[in-house]
Amino acid sequence: MDIKEILSLLNQQIAQPIVPTGLDITNISPDLIKEVRQEYLATQQKDDISTATSITPEVLLYVGKLAKETNVIDVLRQCKIRQDRKEAELFQHRQSIKARYNKQRESIQAKELIGIYDPQALQSLERELARELRKMDIQIVKDMDKEVRYLQQEMSKLKVPFFKVTNEPNEISLQLKILSLLQDMI
Repeated sequence: MDIKEILSLLNQQIAQPIVPTGLDITNISPDLIKEVRQEYLATQQKDDISTATSITPEVLLYVGKLAKETNVIDVLRQCKIRQDRKEAELFQHRQSIKARYNKQRESIQAKELIGIYDPQALQSLERELARELRKMDIQIVKDMDKEVRYLQQEMSKLKVPFFKVTNEPNEISLQLKILSLLQDMI
């Protein structure tokens, strides 16, 4: 058998598909066909979403479906409440540091008014305040990073597109766009 004969046989099989005899598709319920079609399209859509690298109409449809069919909005609301509480706690702590140093500054200034002058005391206090505030600011960044990771984990569990724990700027940019859409639904 040469290559021409093989190609001829292949062309015959392609041109004449084999249909099982005795299969009457007219008896299949249109509802069943519709259901199977929807399941197939849903699996295709999941594949499109998992490989998406930008916000596409399919991604938007999927996000809308998630918002309607899951508790993603409630989870997002809880994450926001958690973040707001953490921010308020950290802000209050930072303000208490400033207030404590303001009292010390006022004490030094009061001593100066009665004639007890220590030129190093105020400078030392200001350096100490700056150091403690810098330390607090670093802690704030770390705590806010934890909140971001928590949100990423929660959204990832719900299969929200583009969400995973990451520090990569482009991925975070996509997450922020999806997050913005979901926040508008709150």
